[in-house]
Amino acid sequence: MTKLLAGQIRLGEKLKEKCPQNDCIIYKNIYEHYENLVNDCEKFKGELSACSVSAIEEAMLKDRKELLDMYCDNYAIQQFKKMNRAKNGESEYVTTH
Repeated sequence: MTKLLAGQIRLGEKLKEKCPQNDCIIYKNIYEHYENLVNDCEKFKGELSACSVSAIEEAMLKDRKELLDMYCDNYAIQQFKKMNRAKNGESEYVTTH
C-alpha cells in the first residue's frame, strides 16, 4: 500500500482543522479522498476482488502523486507551510518530510 510522507500527513491534518480559501482546499480534498481509499481498502480487506484492490491502489497512487506535487511545488501550500513554521518558531529551512 502506498504511504504518504510524514509532512504530507501533518499538512493534511492541519488543513482539515483550518483551511484557507485557496489551493489548500484542493490539497485537503485530495488528502481526504486518499484517507477514504485507505480506510475502505482496510475495512473491506478480503472481500474485494484483485481487480478492485488494483483499482483502489491505482487511485491511491494518483492521489499520492498529486499530493506530493502540491506539497513540493504549489505556492499556496508553500505559504501555508511557511506560516505554520513561523507560528511554531521553526526555521524556514526545517524539512517537514
